[in-house]
Amino acid sequence: MRLIGCRSLFVLALFAAVFSCEVDLALAKNIQIRENMRIEFRAETFNIFNHPNFGLPGQLLFSGINSNGNGIPNLTAGQITNSISTARQMQFALRFRF
Repeated sequence: MRLIGCRSLFVLALFAAVFSCEVDLALAKNIQIRENMRIEFRAETFNIFNHPNFGLPGQLLFSGINSNGNGIPNLTAGQITNSISTARQMQFALRFRF
């Protein structure tokens, strides 16, 4: 399917940028101290493989018009300048239940 006024490579880039990949992991250990007391240790990791998910490339070819009426080229046109996901994050928790 082609969009009017768009090249097929642009359409492929649009669909490729929508896909993102993140793997999260959580581990928990319950330790019984007494009959009514226990400790829960929890470790959670988000984006465990630290896979980058890049944003869309710059789509504006011109950033404005100069005094002669000519377009001013955008220096970031076609470049990916951002990421749509965060870096790997880890958190630990210790809970005492009674």
